[in-house]
Amino acid sequence: MNKNLFTAIALCLVIYIGWATWVEKNYGGKTAPKPRAENTLPQRTSIGNAAHQSTISPSTVKMSSPANAKVEMALIPFKTPHAAVLFNPRGAGISSYRFFGPVYESELVPDGDPGFFATMSDVDFAVKGQTADAITFAAEPSPGLSIEKTYTWPKDGLGRIEITVENKTKNSVELPEWGIHLGPGMDTVQSDRTDLQRQTKAMFAVNQEGRKNAVTKDLAKESYENGWLWAGVENRYFLAAIVPDQWQAGKIEFSKKDTEKVKDAPALSAMAEKSVLAPGEKKTWSVAFYMGPKDYRKLTAMGHSLDRAVDFGFFGIIGKLALKVLYFNYGLTKNYGWAIIMLTLCLQLLMIPLTAKSFKANMIMRKIQPKLQEIQKKHKDNPQRLNQEMMELYRTEGANPFGGCLPMLLQMPIFIALYNALKNSWDLHGSTFALWITDLSAKDPYFVLPVMLGLIMFFQQKIMMPQGGDPTQAMMMKIMPVMMTVFFISMPSGLGLYWLTNSILGFSLQLYLQKKWAQ
Repeated sequence: MNKNLFTAIALCLVIYIGWATWVEKNYGGKTAPKPRAENTLPQRTSIGNAAHQSTISPSTVKMSSPANAKVEMALIPFKTPHAAVLFNPRGAGISSYRFFGPVYESELVPDGDPGFFATMSDVDFAVKGQTADAITFAAEPSPGLSIEKTYTWPKDGLGRIEITVENKTKNSVELPEWGIHLGPGMDTVQSDRTDLQRQTKAMFAVNQEGRKNAVTKDLAKESYENGWLWAGVENRYFLAAIVPDQWQAGKIEFSKKDTEKVKDAPALSAMAEKSVLAPGEKKTWSVAFYMGPKDYRKLTAMGHSLDRAVDFGFFGIIGKLALKVLYFNYGLTKNYGWAIIMLTLCLQLLMIPLTAKSFKANMIMRKIQPKLQEIQKKHKDNPQRLNQEMMELYRTEGANPFGGCLPMLLQMPIFIALYNALKNSWDLHGSTFALWITDLSAKDPYFVLPVMLGLIMFFQQKIMMPQGGDPTQAMMMKIMPVMMTVFFISMPSGLGLYWLTNSILGFSLQLYLQKKWAQ
């Protein structure tokens, strides 16, 4: 095996472990915020967006409630099929969204001012009516100007927000630019808050020329584009987004605000252009919206490229294929732990020819070690002759010093793809396997899987390592099991289960081949 390859892998692991430790130190383990009182609003702060300070011209009527003092207002409760919601009357935005998760309820709104999906946030709304799946707010910020805003939640799929403005006066009224607000930030399940700072983003999706599928872009790094497919705030497990299927997808304004869990938490406002309402005219803006977990299958079924919110990384094709196989296996076993084991078995069966070739190359290298050492001693002062003699020995014996590395190189893209697929898979959240593994999306609480993985790798390396080989390479082979153990301590137990199963199957195959070829 090439010692440079192992040095590179080890260096990558060291960098990752250092990064994970830094994140844990700086953003993990912080005290949870105090629960938000359900009958009051936090003190209002200005967002600095003209859309939220709107005025109507030419009749100079302000787009705000007549008595728009910054006073505490009672939140308005509403229950959806998947969450308990509290609405902020000012702007009719979602000030609290307690999602009914498989493990426990999770508050997804870190800051309720102005609230998710708030519009015209200087206007005080009141409930006009509600049903089991819809709630309608109404406001009259000035005589003759009425606004209605309706949220509709289906049992599954996309919801809908309709905003209707009616000019009941005898004069034309100009409605200034306004926006639908999302953020700042978005909270997540308790087990994933360690990495929340890095994972929280304001994103939008667009069709890109030359690309078959839509691409997502970070709004903090790239400006808006007309014709975007959806825009929202997300983290690893959750997404809040609007889909402008029935209005002009125009400007997106980006902003930031500190919350208790995330510094400079991203927020966005999807803007509607200013318009003029003739006397008696009524105008309606309608958008689809989603707020909930990034369930890949459900987001795919909803369309609008919402599935692009799930990050599969560079090797996304492999990750999506693996996830389909995982879903199929789950249909057979009804247990994601066993589904992962079956997936690993399928991958190992596909890799048998390469694994056998790799092991054979290692056995040949072990066999010719005495001859290699003799050549190295004989020509230690003549590097050119040394290389010639070594190449001749490799050719005569049919040895390939790089042959043992091929399966590892091929498995790295698979590992990276599965890492992204399993780490970002909402299906694993709260999924139990057996015994102490009660959540495949969380780390092993007793570190049993990482320790077993390290032990298996140690014995595996003892078989693979040529006797009397390069001391530097031998040292790296001894360090690798320790580093992999440390690496997987903070990884989801579902990913650890995959790699442990993969190592056990690979080790068993090597023992079989060693016994077979030793005869």
